[in-house]
Amino acid sequence: MRRAFLIATLILAGCQQRSANPSPGPPGNATSPGGPSIPPKLSLTIVDPSGATGPFPIDDLEYLTLQATYSNAQPGTYALRLDVVDPRGALFAQFLATLQATQSGDASASSVIRVRGTPIAILHQVGTWQVAANVDGAPLASASVDLTE
Repeated sequence: MRRAFLIATLILAGCQQRSANPSPGPPGNATSPGGPSIPPKLSLTIVDPSGATGPFPIDDLEYLTLQATYSNAQPGTYALRLDVVDPRGALFAQFLATLQATQSGDASASSVIRVRGTPIAILHQVGTWQVAANVDGAPLASASVDLTE
């Protein structure tokens, strides 16, 4: 009984402490001078070597570059995870990177997915590929690209 009372007291104390401190919002939340916080923004693009965004004929594609740009973040280091999902909905790959936000609040990272000579081309995995981007575990952006015959 005494143990249950102690656990309940700790839970209530934690609730009171949380309500006294507002939630910081998304990872890397920055504050504008004299104003409310500006949420950080992550943009994600998928391009071929020429910088085009698709759709791409699978037989002509060497690789794709996943480009993530983080802005409005507080200076610091953030964990980026890119989840690549194939056209059937299965997780194909995960890429991990570090975003190092500068004083201006900007950071970027990129990863490459080889296509030619890989199971993507060999098995002709055509269709819409999805990429979801997470910063410090929070989903912040997604993009897709179509690979065609």
